[in-house]
This record gives sequence, structure tokens and C-alpha cells, in this order.
Amino acid sequence: MKSEAETILDIVTRSTGITFTGSRRSEVLKLVESAARGAGASGTRDYISLLRSDRIEFQRLIEKLRIGETYFFRHPAQFEMIRKTILQALMSSRPGRVPVRVWSAGCASGEEPYSIAILAAEQGVADRVNIYASDLSRLALDQARTATYGAWSLRGIDEAPRCRWFERTGERLVLDSSIRRAVEFEQLNLAECLPPSFARDGGRFDLILCRNVLVYFDGATIGRIAEMFRSLLTDDGWLITSPTDPRLDDAAGLVALSTPAGLVYRRCEETTTAAVFLTDPREDAPVAPAVAPIIVAEQQISVDCLEEAEKCCAQGDYERAVMLSAPLKKDPAACALHARAVACLDGASAGERDCREATDRHPLSIELHFLRAVFLLDMGDDRKAEAVLNRLLYLDRSLAVVHFLLGTISRGREDIESARRSFLTAQSLCAGLESSAPLALAPEETVGQFAEAVQTSLALLDGESGATA
Repeated sequence: MKSEAETILDIVTRSTGITFTGSRRSEVLKLVESAARGAGASGTRDYISLLRSDRIEFQRLIEKLRIGETYFFRHPAQFEMIRKTILQALMSSRPGRVPVRVWSAGCASGEEPYSIAILAAEQGVADRVNIYASDLSRLALDQARTATYGAWSLRGIDEAPRCRWFERTGERLVLDSSIRRAVEFEQLNLAECLPPSFARDGGRFDLILCRNVLVYFDGATIGRIAEMFRSLLTDDGWLITSPTDPRLDDAAGLVALSTPAGLVYRRCEETTTAAVFLTDPREDAPVAPAVAPIIVAEQQISVDCLEEAEKCCAQGDYERAVMLSAPLKKDPAACALHARAVACLDGASAGERDCREATDRHPLSIELHFLRAVFLLDMGDDRKAEAVLNRLLYLDRSLAVVHFLLGTISRGREDIESARRSFLTAQSLCAGLESSAPLALAPEETVGQFAEAVQTSLALLDGESGATA
């Protein structure tokens, strides 16, 4: 039976399309209970009645539950592609001085649309780019309109443009008024799949950005939003999502193109007249012609691309690793690398979500199941991690590191006997292996090093057992 707090989350999901799963759900349940107390409700049941009768209180709750993490020029390779390819190609195909229309859907506190405005100003085409932005949150839009930010929001901007476009006021940085005026904001609930007011008179968009937003919706809502985006794109328009967002090429007549900046989307019928640019946008290279054949093909697993992604991950270039590995969803090894890079960028929760989706496609992938368990442990969700590790043993009972982690979980809940059985199993599995060999699922560690760690854990367990006795 659902708790009243869970009923409230269901109400929020029906209204906004935002879903709450995994560790995020347990976190927001606590936020709901806190919001109920803050509203003076006698309990969550009373709070449900309040939410149904008071739209302002309902909006306050949404503000508490929203995720608004963003910063200027987030995913810089995508902005380079916009600068060197998309913007120039669109302008060259527009007669006279017809403006290019850009929509930032899910703009949070404004960093994304303002980044586009700065880019246009630096290219000398600010007067030819109309920028619109929307978000569900009134509070976020109020923050966006003030255009006042802390240093953390500007971590994607180098010192020179920071000095050019921002003025310091105490600890805050205020955006130049010419950039502020370049963006028009509107409150909009994407889940309702209604076009923004700046598109209701038949106006369509040449570029739509919806990044780090779709990942919070369920599949049905994502499909409806994708269809809306497609209907609002011009014939040669572009749609850009985040590397961590779900793919859209199976929905709504969109075609995914793999680029060095990640996946971008076009309308399906534009298979012969749209500009395409598949050169690395970080390199100086001629811009693609305004009209060129589009390249649409089944994504093939590329060994070179995966090797490059692995190299980027090792060098700490996680954004590029995510972009390179994103198209390789048919390869479980690429999915695992993608999840690791996602976790390095956005935390264990994002990596776990990525792993969970990948294991649906690759249910027999030992590496993906193991990686998900590691992320769950990082998140402090030992119960779910234990369930994943136990399922993993059905695939392969010879994985010493899995037994060891199960022992660690048992030890954490003071189940000494279960912990000892797991540690002894891990120890016996190591006994028949070459000590210098890399450990399965943890190749950075040798079997010999791991065996020493197991022995230490057993000794500590014996000491704890003796102390308890």
C-alpha cells in the first residue's frame, strides 16, 4: 500500500511528467514530508488536500523537488558545433536578414540561453538570432531574469569573456544588459506538450536545445515531447539533447546523427537537403555547405571510437568520453564506459540510472550489473546493491570481488556469519588463481593484492566477533 507521501509524488508526476526513481525517490519523499511541515499541514494527508486546493502551494512543492544544476557553456563541444556549424549553416540558408530562432526548453536559471546569446554576440550576429527560453519553475525564471550568478555557474567561461560579459557586484556577477535583453523567458510545463507562446502563431524553431531535462520524464512523456519538438522544428532545424538524456531517434520521426559533439537530431524527411558537419568541432575546419547530403545510417560499433572514448576517460575528458560512447549502445563494454563517464560528470546516481537502462538492453552483461552495484554502494543503497550482486552470482558464481562486496554489506549490518561465509568464498576463489593476474571486474588490482585485502577483512571480522562475544 502506498504511503501518503508517495501519493503526493504520483500527483506531481501526473502534473509535470517528472518521475522519481531509485535513490532519488527516497530523497524526495523526505522533501515532501519537510514541505508538508513547512506548509503547516498536520500530516501528509492534510497536505494532499492543501495541494489540490492551493496551486501556489503546489508550485512551491515543485520548486523544492526540481533539479536545477546547470552552468554556462555546459557540454562545450555542443556549443562549438553550434558556433562553427549549425549557426553559420542556418544563416547562410536564410534569405535577407530572416532571424534564426532558438528555443532553450528547460532553461533553469538561464545559463543555457544566455550562453547562446553570448555566442551570437561574439560571432557578430546577435541581431540575427532570436532566443526564447522556458522552464517549469517560476523561481528559476525569476533568477534567470535577474541574470546574476555566482562563480560556480561561470565555471564554463574563461577569464577573458567573463570580464567582457559580466560585472562583479560583491560576490556575484551580473550579466551584461545587452545579453539579458537577447532572451525572452516564459513559464512552460513541457509535459503538457503545448507549444510555447512564442510559437503559437505558426513560428517554428531552427534550433531547439533540451538538455539534461528529458532524463527526468517517463517514456510516454518523452515520446510526446519529442513529437512536439519535431512539429516545431523548421525543415532544416536541429534538436540537441544532453549526452545523458534518452535517445529519441525511435520516436516522433526524428533521425539521430552521430557527431564528435554527440548525437543531434533532425526531422526524418530531411534526408537530402540538410547541412551536416561530422568533423570534430574543436578543430578549425571549413564550415559545411548550407545544402549537403545528410548521412543517416545504422549506428555501427566502432572499435576506434571506443578506444578513443577509453583514452578520453583515462585523461579525465569525461564529456568527450560520454559523447563518443553514446552511439555505441549495442556494445555492453561501451555502455559500461559511458556509465562510468556519466558518473564522473554527474555523480553516482546518474551513473546508476545509465547502468540500469543499459542492463535492460544487455541483461547478461556481468560488467554492467557489477558497475550498477558499485554505484548503488556509493549512493549508500546497500539493500539494492546486495540484490544486484546476488543476481550477478546467478550469471557467474566464480567472481571473487562480488562475494567480497556481499561480505562487506553483511558486515555493515553486523551479520557476522554471512560476512564470514562471503569472505571465505572470495578467499577460496583466489586460491586457485595466479597471484599476479588482474582481478576479474577490478583489473587495476591483482589477485594477490585482493587476497591480502580479503585476509585483512577476515582478521578484522574475527576481532569484531571476539569483541562482541
